[in-house]
Amino acid sequence: MLDKFFQALFSGLVIFGVLMPLSAQAEKRVALVIGNDRYLNFPPQKQLEKAVNDAEAVGDTLARLGFTVIRGQNLGRQRTIEQLSAFTRQLEPGDIAAFFFAGHGVAVGGVNYLLPSDMPSAESETIVRGNALSETEVTAEIQSRGVRVALLVLDACRDNPLPRSGTRSLGNTKGLAESKPARGVFTIYSAGIGQSALDRLEANDPNRNSVFTRVFIQQLARSDLHLGDLAVDVREKVAALALKAKDNSGQLLPHEQTPAYYDQTIGGRIYLASRSGVSEPSKPVAPPPAAAPPAQVALVPPVVPPPSVTRGDPKLIRSISTRGYNGSTYVEGEFNRDETGRWIETNRLDAKTRLVFAEQKNTPSEVLMYDDLRDLYLRFDLTQKRLFFRMGKAGQWVPFYKIETVSNVAGR
Repeated sequence: MLDKFFQALFSGLVIFGVLMPLSAQAEKRVALVIGNDRYLNFPPQKQLEKAVNDAEAVGDTLARLGFTVIRGQNLGRQRTIEQLSAFTRQLEPGDIAAFFFAGHGVAVGGVNYLLPSDMPSAESETIVRGNALSETEVTAEIQSRGVRVALLVLDACRDNPLPRSGTRSLGNTKGLAESKPARGVFTIYSAGIGQSALDRLEANDPNRNSVFTRVFIQQLARSDLHLGDLAVDVREKVAALALKAKDNSGQLLPHEQTPAYYDQTIGGRIYLASRSGVSEPSKPVAPPPAAAPPAQVALVPPVVPPPSVTRGDPKLIRSISTRGYNGSTYVEGEFNRDETGRWIETNRLDAKTRLVFAEQKNTPSEVLMYDDLRDLYLRFDLTQKRLFFRMGKAGQWVPFYKIETVSNVAGR
């Protein structure tokens, strides 16, 4: 149900990872990084200053993690397609892939488009669709190669048009559009919905990189962080840094920029940097100890239920069935509790898709469960017969599918 669940969870949203079975060993690491500063048909105020630097910095960091890096600067549409094709041709099943884009982006009809440097000054949605590269196209191209892990980062949250100098956005006016994340995708944007991402903190900011990228490259190189922790750390540090922004006169002008991420990877935590260190760009990744592979994907350990939940209590809810419609597809899910307190979720329309949740609460009126790897919480309101979800402990509960049936040991 994971792919259908998140496709319905959002009407449309980038770091991103696609996982193959654990038996598929990664053959190599390949990355494509693109930075566009110069837009030939845009006015001076829409030109960017640090996108090329951002792509170079991310490329250098990935190289130190053992990636073969393909680089592009100020690419037109045709050259962008050629570079993407060259990138995906090198990918094989079991590989680790990475894609990074810094530049302008817009959202049209709920689809995010990355703008090439020769993008016309669009006056209609048709021009955008015909001249830009969509996020979904990039994702599909990478997924089609059957890679073990893929990483996609879009620092394209620049204002369109820019209301003030030095900001970026992905969206019709500013901020992000929601896209439909594919199964096995870990996504992050450099700013949240309705926000723009800063190129700089002040007029004479000496840092060569955008606010997001200067933080991201530091966290990406850390060997103690898996992708989930990396995304959280980047989000917190960027948000704090953006509050220190100043206007052109040097006066404090706090800016709200909170990178958004959505983790749809399955199979465990993903470490891109070796637990024992990071290799140099020109050298292949040294084989690490068997206990700590460079891109570790660990199995999810069994979750012990909280002490307040009694395993043998016959009043505990043991099975919940849900059904919903996302506008194009019916989703039917079956949640079953095992004797350890774990909830095993299976999509009834796709039995291959299974998730494991830990139990937080189990009463005749409410069941709470969570997945700490994806920072996803589910609440089953058995009175309203409705499933709710939220992302993170501080997130807002959002109504989701209807609950069809509920049963415990007694068969209720």
